[in-house]
Amino acid sequence: MGHLAQVAESLRDARLLLEENRVGRTAFSYIRDLRMSVMARKDLKLETRGILHYDKPYAWVRVVSRDIKNTDKILLIRAGTHGEEISGPLTLLHNLDEIAETAKAHKLKLIIYPLQNPSGFEGGTRWNEDRSPKGGDDFVR
Repeated sequence: MGHLAQVAESLRDARLLLEENRVGRTAFSYIRDLRMSVMARKDLKLETRGILHYDKPYAWVRVVSRDIKNTDKILLIRAGTHGEEISGPLTLLHNLDEIAETAKAHKLKLIIYPLQNPSGFEGGTRWNEDRSPKGGDDFVR
């Protein structure tokens, strides 16, 4: 096989991997990028709330306002419950600054769970890696 044919085959394989994942990234890379966005802000922090164990460990994280008090009004945002529904996590990642500024303008504190199903997000599937569809059941219910 010639060099151009090898390049074409590599590109085709890469395209297939992207289509399989649907977002072209792992849960780890998503959280890494989110961490960078949060670190650029003084009013937010990223917390690891636990580790989810499937075929590999996944960090379960949340973004929170740094100075939440019991009397504050809080805007709770959850995304990424169904792994194949990628618009929520990606919207949070790309619009975090705007979301934080809007919350601040309305005197709200934030708690954001951006990726509730990291293995499903990574695999492009509705269910987490530990569960599969049984009779149409959804793991959230």
